[in-house]
Amino acid sequence: MQIKIKSKLFFSFIILCFFSLLIAIVSVITYNQKESFAKQMKVLDEVHILTMDAYKLHQEFLIYEANNIAFYRTGKSLILNDHISISKEITNKLYLLEGNRFAKRLFEDNFITALLKAHGSYSEIFDNVVEQIKVKGFQDFGLEGRMRNEAHKLMNMSDLNQIDILMLRRHEKDFIIRKEIKYVNQFRNIVNKVKFDIDSKSGFSNRKKSEVLLTLSLYAEAFYKFVDTEILLQGIKHDE
Repeated sequence: MQIKIKSKLFFSFIILCFFSLLIAIVSVITYNQKESFAKQMKVLDEVHILTMDAYKLHQEFLIYEANNIAFYRTGKSLILNDHISISKEITNKLYLLEGNRFAKRLFEDNFITALLKAHGSYSEIFDNVVEQIKVKGFQDFGLEGRMRNEAHKLMNMSDLNQIDILMLRRHEKDFIIRKEIKYVNQFRNIVNKVKFDIDSKSGFSNRKKSEVLLTLSLYAEAFYKFVDTEILLQGIKHDE
Protein backbone atom coordinates (compact mmCIF):
# COMPACT_ATOMS: atom_id res chain seq x y z
CA MET A 1 0.00 0.00 0.00
CA GLN A 2 1.34 3.41 -0.92
CA ILE A 3 1.94 5.59 2.14
CA LYS A 4 -0.30 8.63 1.83
CA ILE A 5 1.37 12.01 1.88
CA LYS A 6 -0.74 13.08 4.85
CA SER A 7 0.66 10.12 6.79
CA LYS A 8 4.18 11.14 5.83
CA LEU A 9 3.39 14.59 7.16
CA PHE A 10 2.20 13.09 10.45
CA PHE A 11 5.25 10.82 10.77
CA SER A 12 7.54 13.76 10.06
CA PHE A 13 5.79 15.73 12.77
CA ILE A 14 6.19 12.85 15.24
CA ILE A 15 9.95 12.83 14.60
CA LEU A 16 10.04 16.57 15.11
CA CYS A 17 8.11 16.25 18.35
CA PHE A 18 10.49 13.54 19.56
CA PHE A 19 13.42 15.87 19.16
CA SER A 20 11.63 18.77 20.81
CA LEU A 21 10.52 16.52 23.68
CA LEU A 22 14.14 15.60 24.33
CA ILE A 23 14.85 19.29 24.37
CA ALA A 24 12.15 19.86 26.97
CA ILE A 25 13.57 17.07 29.16
CA VAL A 26 17.05 18.52 28.98
CA SER A 27 15.58 21.90 29.81
CA VAL A 28 14.24 20.55 33.12
CA ILE A 29 17.51 18.81 33.97
CA THR A 30 19.64 21.88 33.33
CA TYR A 31 17.26 24.43 34.82
CA ASN A 32 19.56 25.27 37.73
CA GLN A 33 22.75 25.45 35.69
CA LYS A 34 24.55 28.52 34.46
CA GLU A 35 22.57 31.46 33.12
CA SER A 36 24.00 31.01 29.63
CA PHE A 37 22.69 27.46 29.47
CA ALA A 38 19.32 28.58 30.86
CA LYS A 39 18.96 31.10 28.05
CA GLN A 40 19.55 28.42 25.45
CA MET A 41 17.07 26.15 27.16
CA LYS A 42 14.48 28.92 26.99
CA VAL A 43 14.96 29.14 23.24
CA LEU A 44 14.66 25.38 22.91
CA ASP A 45 11.46 25.41 24.95
CA GLU A 46 10.13 28.05 22.56
CA VAL A 47 10.97 25.78 19.62
CA HIS A 48 8.99 22.97 21.24
CA ILE A 49 5.95 25.22 21.76
CA LEU A 50 6.18 26.62 18.23
CA THR A 51 6.36 23.08 16.84
CA MET A 52 3.09 22.20 18.55
CA ASP A 53 1.52 25.43 17.24
CA ALA A 54 2.66 24.59 13.70
CA TYR A 55 1.08 21.13 13.89
CA LYS A 56 -2.19 22.63 15.15
CA LEU A 57 -2.23 25.07 12.24
CA HIS A 58 -1.56 22.39 9.64
CA GLN A 59 -4.47 20.38 11.04
CA GLU A 60 -6.70 23.46 10.85
CA PHE A 61 -5.63 24.03 7.26
CA LEU A 62 -6.58 20.48 6.24
CA ILE A 63 -9.93 20.71 8.03
CA TYR A 64 -11.05 24.20 7.04
CA GLU A 65 -9.18 25.50 4.00
CA ALA A 66 -9.31 22.32 1.91
CA ASN A 67 -13.07 22.89 1.54
CA ASN A 68 -13.03 26.69 1.64
CA ILE A 69 -14.00 28.15 -1.72
CA ALA A 70 -12.37 31.48 -0.82
CA PHE A 71 -8.98 29.77 -0.52
CA TYR A 72 -9.19 28.42 -4.08
CA ARG A 73 -10.55 31.70 -5.43
CA THR A 74 -7.86 33.94 -3.88
CA GLY A 75 -5.04 31.49 -3.14
CA LYS A 76 -4.72 33.17 0.24
CA SER A 77 -5.11 31.68 3.70
CA LEU A 78 -4.59 33.31 7.09
CA ILE A 79 -4.02 29.86 8.57
CA LEU A 80 -1.36 29.10 5.97
CA ASN A 81 0.29 32.48 6.53
CA ASP A 82 0.49 31.83 10.27
CA HIS A 83 1.94 28.38 9.61
CA ILE A 84 4.60 29.82 7.31
CA SER A 85 5.52 32.50 9.86
CA ILE A 86 5.86 29.97 12.68
CA SER A 87 7.89 27.62 10.49
CA LYS A 88 10.32 30.42 9.65
CA GLU A 89 10.57 31.36 13.31
CA ILE A 90 11.42 27.77 14.24
CA THR A 91 14.10 27.65 11.54
CA ASN A 92 15.64 30.94 12.64
CA LYS A 93 15.81 29.87 16.28
CA LEU A 94 17.41 26.56 15.37
CA TYR A 95 20.03 28.25 13.19
CA LEU A 96 20.94 30.52 16.09
CA LEU A 97 21.28 27.52 18.39
CA GLU A 98 23.32 25.59 15.85
CA GLY A 99 26.04 28.21 16.07
CA ASN A 100 25.88 28.69 19.84
CA ARG A 101 28.75 27.14 21.84
CA PHE A 102 26.62 26.60 24.95
CA ALA A 103 24.00 24.70 22.98
CA LYS A 104 26.72 22.55 21.44
CA ARG A 105 27.94 21.59 24.90
CA LEU A 106 24.46 20.43 25.91
CA PHE A 107 23.93 17.98 23.06
CA GLU A 108 25.84 15.46 21.02
CA ASP A 109 27.38 16.57 17.76
CA ASN A 110 24.90 17.42 15.00
CA PHE A 111 21.83 17.18 17.29
CA ILE A 112 20.58 20.67 16.38
CA THR A 113 21.49 19.97 12.75
CA ALA A 114 19.37 16.83 12.86
CA LEU A 115 16.51 18.84 14.34
CA LEU A 116 16.84 21.39 11.54
CA LYS A 117 16.74 18.58 9.00
CA ALA A 118 13.62 17.09 10.59
CA HIS A 119 11.88 20.45 10.57
CA GLY A 120 12.90 21.03 6.94
CA SER A 121 11.50 17.63 5.95
CA TYR A 122 8.24 18.34 7.74
CA SER A 123 7.91 21.77 6.07
CA GLU A 124 8.64 20.31 2.62
CA ILE A 125 5.99 17.61 2.99
CA PHE A 126 3.42 20.10 4.27
CA ASP A 127 4.11 22.41 1.31
CA ASN A 128 3.60 19.43 -1.01
CA VAL A 129 0.27 18.68 0.66
CA VAL A 130 -0.85 22.28 0.14
CA GLU A 131 0.13 22.21 -3.54
CA GLN A 132 -1.64 18.89 -4.18
CA ILE A 133 -4.79 20.20 -2.50
CA LYS A 134 -4.68 23.25 -4.79
CA VAL A 135 -4.26 21.00 -7.83
CA LYS A 136 -7.15 18.77 -6.74
CA GLY A 137 -9.33 21.80 -6.31
CA PHE A 138 -12.85 22.24 -5.00
CA GLN A 139 -16.18 22.92 -6.71
CA ASP A 140 -15.38 25.19 -9.70
CA PHE A 141 -11.63 25.26 -9.14
CA GLY A 142 -8.75 22.93 -9.99
CA LEU A 143 -9.31 19.44 -11.35
CA GLU A 144 -12.69 19.17 -9.67
CA GLY A 145 -13.78 22.34 -11.49
CA ARG A 146 -12.51 21.02 -14.82
CA MET A 147 -14.43 17.77 -14.33
CA ARG A 148 -17.63 19.66 -13.55
CA ASN A 149 -17.23 21.97 -16.55
CA GLU A 150 -16.65 19.17 -19.10
CA ALA A 151 -19.36 16.98 -17.58
CA HIS A 152 -21.90 19.80 -17.91
CA LYS A 153 -20.97 20.17 -21.59
CA LEU A 154 -21.65 16.47 -22.12
CA MET A 155 -24.97 16.71 -20.29
CA ASN A 156 -26.02 19.51 -22.65
CA MET A 157 -25.39 17.36 -25.74
CA SER A 158 -28.85 15.99 -26.43
CA ASP A 159 -27.63 13.46 -29.01
CA LEU A 160 -25.71 11.54 -26.36
CA ASN A 161 -27.12 8.78 -24.20
CA GLN A 162 -27.58 10.81 -21.02
CA ILE A 163 -27.91 7.68 -18.91
CA ASP A 164 -24.25 6.94 -19.67
CA ILE A 165 -23.24 10.51 -18.79
CA LEU A 166 -25.15 10.29 -15.51
CA MET A 167 -23.36 7.01 -14.76
CA LEU A 168 -20.02 8.71 -15.36
CA ARG A 169 -20.98 11.42 -12.85
CA ARG A 170 -22.17 8.81 -10.41
CA HIS A 171 -18.87 6.89 -10.53
CA GLU A 172 -16.97 10.17 -10.24
CA LYS A 173 -18.88 11.17 -7.12
CA ASP A 174 -18.65 7.66 -5.66
CA PHE A 175 -14.87 7.83 -5.94
CA ILE A 176 -14.74 11.30 -4.37
CA ILE A 177 -16.80 10.10 -1.41
CA ARG A 178 -15.48 6.55 -0.93
CA LYS A 179 -11.95 6.77 -2.40
CA GLU A 180 -12.19 3.26 -3.93
CA ILE A 181 -10.43 2.35 -7.20
CA LYS A 182 -13.31 0.15 -8.35
CA TYR A 183 -15.23 3.31 -9.22
CA VAL A 184 -12.35 4.46 -11.44
CA ASN A 185 -12.55 1.17 -13.33
CA GLN A 186 -16.32 1.53 -13.68
CA PHE A 187 -15.86 5.10 -14.91
CA ARG A 188 -13.32 3.93 -17.50
CA ASN A 189 -15.70 1.21 -18.74
CA ILE A 190 -18.45 3.77 -19.34
CA VAL A 191 -16.02 6.10 -21.12
CA ASN A 192 -15.07 3.29 -23.50
CA LYS A 193 -18.75 2.48 -24.08
CA VAL A 194 -19.56 6.11 -24.90
CA LYS A 195 -16.61 6.30 -27.29
CA PHE A 196 -17.78 3.13 -29.05
CA ASP A 197 -21.35 4.46 -29.32
CA ILE A 198 -20.13 7.75 -30.78
CA ASP A 199 -17.97 6.01 -33.38
CA SER A 200 -20.95 3.81 -34.28
CA LYS A 201 -23.44 6.67 -34.74
CA SER A 202 -24.12 7.23 -38.41
CA GLY A 203 -26.05 10.43 -37.69
CA PHE A 204 -22.98 12.17 -36.28
CA SER A 205 -20.81 14.23 -38.62
CA ASN A 206 -17.07 13.89 -38.26
CA ARG A 207 -16.97 17.38 -36.77
CA LYS A 208 -19.64 16.48 -34.22
CA LYS A 209 -17.85 13.25 -33.30
CA SER A 210 -14.59 15.13 -32.81
CA GLU A 211 -16.29 17.70 -30.59
CA VAL A 212 -17.95 15.07 -28.40
CA LEU A 213 -14.84 12.88 -28.16
CA LEU A 214 -12.68 15.88 -27.22
CA THR A 215 -15.07 16.90 -24.45
CA LEU A 216 -15.26 13.33 -23.20
CA SER A 217 -11.46 13.01 -23.25
CA LEU A 218 -11.00 16.27 -21.34
CA TYR A 219 -13.50 15.12 -18.73
CA ALA A 220 -11.84 11.72 -18.36
CA GLU A 221 -8.35 13.23 -18.27
CA ALA A 222 -9.34 15.62 -15.46
CA PHE A 223 -10.92 12.75 -13.52
CA TYR A 224 -7.88 10.48 -13.85
CA LYS A 225 -5.56 13.28 -12.73
CA PHE A 226 -7.92 13.94 -9.82
CA VAL A 227 -7.65 10.25 -8.92
CA ASP A 228 -3.84 10.39 -9.07
CA THR A 229 -3.85 13.35 -6.70
CA GLU A 230 -6.12 11.57 -4.26
CA ILE A 231 -3.92 8.47 -4.42
CA LEU A 232 -0.92 10.62 -3.53
CA LEU A 233 -2.74 12.35 -0.67
CA GLN A 234 -4.72 9.43 0.71
CA GLY A 235 -2.52 6.41 -0.12
CA ILE A 236 -5.25 4.52 -1.96
CA LYS A 237 -4.39 1.06 -3.27
CA HIS A 238 -3.85 0.85 -7.04
CA ASP A 239 -4.76 -2.83 -7.32
CA GLU A 240 -8.25 -2.89 -5.82
